[in-house]
Amino acid sequence: MALIDVNSDTPVFLRPQVRIEPLILRWLADHHLIPPVHRALKVSRSHLPVLRSFLEQPKRHAEAVRIPALRGGPFVDIPPERTQEVRELLDRTLSSPFAPQQLADAIQALDERLAADPGTGIERLYSEVAEPLRGLVELYYDTRHRARFRLIEPLLYRSALYREEDQSLQLSLAQSDERAFGYSTPRLDGPGLLTLDVPFSSPLVDLLAGLRFQARPLGEVREALRLEDERARLLETFLTPECAPASPRYSGPGARIRYFGHASLLIETRETAIMVDPTLGYGGLQGEARYSFAELPERLDCVFITHAHADHFSVETLLQLRGRTDTVVVPRGSGGNLSDPALDAMLRAIGFRKVRALDNLETLDLPGGRATAIPFLGEHGDLDILSKASWLLELGGRRIFVGSDASVPEPRLYERLAPLLREVDAFFYAVEANGAPLSWGNGPLLTQPPNRQMDQTRRQGSATGSQLSGLLELLRPRRYYSYALALEPWLRHVVATPEHEMKTRLREVEVALETCRRLGLVGERLQGRAELRLEDA
Repeated sequence: MALIDVNSDTPVFLRPQVRIEPLILRWLADHHLIPPVHRALKVSRSHLPVLRSFLEQPKRHAEAVRIPALRGGPFVDIPPERTQEVRELLDRTLSSPFAPQQLADAIQALDERLAADPGTGIERLYSEVAEPLRGLVELYYDTRHRARFRLIEPLLYRSALYREEDQSLQLSLAQSDERAFGYSTPRLDGPGLLTLDVPFSSPLVDLLAGLRFQARPLGEVREALRLEDERARLLETFLTPECAPASPRYSGPGARIRYFGHASLLIETRETAIMVDPTLGYGGLQGEARYSFAELPERLDCVFITHAHADHFSVETLLQLRGRTDTVVVPRGSGGNLSDPALDAMLRAIGFRKVRALDNLETLDLPGGRATAIPFLGEHGDLDILSKASWLLELGGRRIFVGSDASVPEPRLYERLAPLLREVDAFFYAVEANGAPLSWGNGPLLTQPPNRQMDQTRRQGSATGSQLSGLLELLRPRRYYSYALALEPWLRHVVATPEHEMKTRLREVEVALETCRRLGLVGERLQGRAELRLEDA
């Protein structure tokens, strides 16, 4: 693409197709790569083994990534002729001052030492904690006198273990939604790729993302990024003088909901604009129609997160919304649990200034309404994870329930919640009868690997069609929307659903929709984009 023919005073925008991937040690950032201890476990137990496997058999990896059924598996999607670059990445990771293997070994040793403790006093064990963790963990006994540890997470982000130097952004001009699977393939340099060694907390992130809707003089952008000539010319291919203003705020009656695909909702009233689980696709691409950054208002009052899976907690999208968002609202976690990194501490570390963490049934006042955190059971392989919440949003005189991926192992919970949740105006709830095995995504954090029976029976699924039908019978929402089905192409780099499982999921959705028809409720399956109006009382 040719350079833009403008002078340094010309206002420029970011082209809608420009992809901004946040990277840590050249891997796509997620909620297990930002916290220092979790990053060490993931790098040492997932990234390093997959890189070594690629170096041993690069052609096998090249063949595997072409098989649709193996998408999401531990296969590096990099051509075999780039083996040397992968070897260099492996060497840089092994020599990193953050020493992933040393920190992972310290966690494993601590866990094994505590498992062997007879429960006769915890203080003497502090001296046995390995040096990388000294002063960063609290030891305690549970009510059955078993020794446990919790991480002091805010302090970890202030320690030398948290290395902003390992963070970067990689910009590219997307030609399609296709990209290598983020959990198995690192991002190398290459033609048309601009890698910026800036930490996620840098104001430069907000400057770049702000160019999606607010122009800056070209000279100001050049000066801020301080790129040498060749990289400056590449940057200019990502910019355009063409106007791309933000979408105007909604000013109509009731509430308008714009569905941005998968689980992403923009909910607007005259008083407020909020998003839930933003995972936006990029604009200007062929293929499935979508709303993207251009359809967002200039300011968001709040962004709500239901849980930290990558299709709901997208670091890539969140960083690009940071400059236009007042507050991010997350579920309060368990406080230092190895399987449950605290989302509020994590977001503050990467530059979000206003973060609120809410407990179950705690409320937050919003302009013209309020939000309530609703208990969210299951969906995480039965691990002790508290950083998850459904949201009841009461805005513009309308009541909207966002159930996300919560499963329904105990229907009595919703019987007790029924006074809060009956007859909401819009009810969003996912269906997934058979989710990923326990070890998928969680494997590196497990200090004792699960046996095959554990791995296959403790699935990370949400509600079945029959369970959801029971909720619809009980709560009688005016409208039910089936969503979060992973049908959109812009999520395939973080979600890999085999074709046979997708067919099963869609059959389960039809069970819930048939219940809506029987009960006389509005029922709809969402995909791609949709605009929903809640104007009637």
